[in-house]
Amino acid sequence: MTTENKHPRRTGSYVFLTLVGLTALEFGLVFLELEWWSALILIGVIKAWLVIRYYMHFSRLFAEEAIQNDS
Repeated sequence: MTTENKHPRRTGSYVFLTLVGLTALEFGLVFLELEWWSALILIGVIKAWLVIRYYMHFSRLFAEEAIQNDS
């Protein structure tokens, strides 16, 4: 059993705070008018991965298909 399964509220809180921090970083980069487009794209991809992984439960979708195929 992973930590994610043992403490879902704690994991959700950590992911939420990470998303808030990354959003603040993105805002700071744009507000300071820095031309770091590659950094903004990378941060956006990381945020999308976090949302898909932890809030959309994307991995469970494939786990359920594997279980159904084994039956």
